Amino acid sequence: MENLEELKKKCTEISAELNRINAEIERIEKGQQGRWKPGHNENYWSVMGNGNVDYFLFNTASDYDNGCYEKHNCFKTEEEAQSRADKIKIYWQLYDLAERLNKGEKINWKNQGQRKYFIYYSDAEEHLDYDYGWVSKMIGQIYCLDENFLDTAIEEIRRR
Repeated sequence: MENLEELKKKCTEISAELNRINAEIERIEKGQQGRWKPGHNENYWSVMGNGNVDYFLFNTASDYDNGCYEKHNCFKTEEEAQSRADKIKIYWQLYDLAERLNKGEKINWKNQGQRKYFIYYSDAEEHLDYDYGWVSKMIGQIYCLDENFLDTAIEEIRRR
């Protein structure tokens, strides 16, 4: 037979699961698509400032929890959060590398003769590649003035 504490714990777990299910039902009934948002007292994962991921219980009255959601730092699974943490780490590694390879030279987006190299992944060919632009830039892309940006990135980031 279960003691009172075990029953209370089970009740809390069942209540959280019911809240999650009700939130999912409500989302489906309203035809909501897009980004997942946890229900009240539902677990979610988040990327911490140190790059680690951790889980929390979502409290709809919490500024912290709502801030995580608003900043797109609220994930249903640990794997999703870890994937985002990995992408953030690689982004900043590429940023630092581009800064170093640029050797203090600033990118001049009005200079049509200055090549600005960027790295991309080709789904069709299933490999990393690079290209360059002159006067237009993609949002969120990192640009480098060194033609060897891709090769150096592969060599250095793979070592870390």
